[in-house]
Amino acid sequence: IFSGRDNGIAAKLATSALAILGKNNIFDLYGSPHKLVRSAIMSFLNSECIQRYVSKMDSLVKEQVLQELNDKETVQVVLLMKKISFIATASLLFGLPEAKERDGLFKDFTIAVKGMWSIPLNLPGSTFRKAVQARGR
Repeated sequence: IFSGRDNGIAAKLATSALAILGKNNIFDLYGSPHKLVRSAIMSFLNSECIQRYVSKMDSLVKEQVLQELNDKETVQVVLLMKKISFIATASLLFGLPEAKERDGLFKDFTIAVKGMWSIPLNLPGSTFRKAVQARGR
C-alpha cells in the first residue's frame, strides 16, 4: 500500500505488521526521524565494521553448521539459515552471546514475523495475538 508523504510516495505497512513492529519502526518513519535512525543503522554497516564482523561471522556460521549437522541425516536448510542470520545479528550487532537468550529471542522473533502477515484479530490463540505477546516479551 502506498501513501503520499513529504512530496513523495512511501510504502505503508499492513495493520498487523504495524501493530507488531510498533509506530516508531524504521519502515514507518519519515523526514528527520527517519534520517536519524537510518544514519545510526548505517554506522553499524560501514566498511570498517563489516571487515571486523566477517571473521566473527565466519566462525559463528561454522559453529552453527557443525552443531546442526552433528549426528543428523537431514537438515532443514531454510530454518538453519534463518537461525544463523538471527544469531549473527543478535551476537554482532546487539552483543547477545548467550545461547539461551538468543534461542528465546529467536522463538519470539519467528512468532512475531508470522504474525506480521496474519489477519489482525486479537483473539485468544490467534497468530496475531501470539505475535503481539512475543513482541512484548
